[in-house]
Amino acid sequence: SWRGVDPVQVMEAFEAAERKPKPSPQLLFSDVYREMTPNLRRQQAQLERHLQRYGEHYNLHHFQA
Repeated sequence: SWRGVDPVQVMEAFEAAERKPKPSPQLLFSDVYREMTPNLRRQQAQLERHLQRYGEHYNLHHFQA
């Protein structure tokens, strides 16, 4: 139960987690299935193209390579 939990402690834990590097966006595709489906391969290629084109609009430095 979250009752009785100090909200300050919750926010401190949340802020500490936010400072850690995020997993690579590629894990969205490679960490789900043993073998990627054709549809997932297409979606992965779309994401890669999108990030190449619009990557400057995202905080990609927060993610692991």
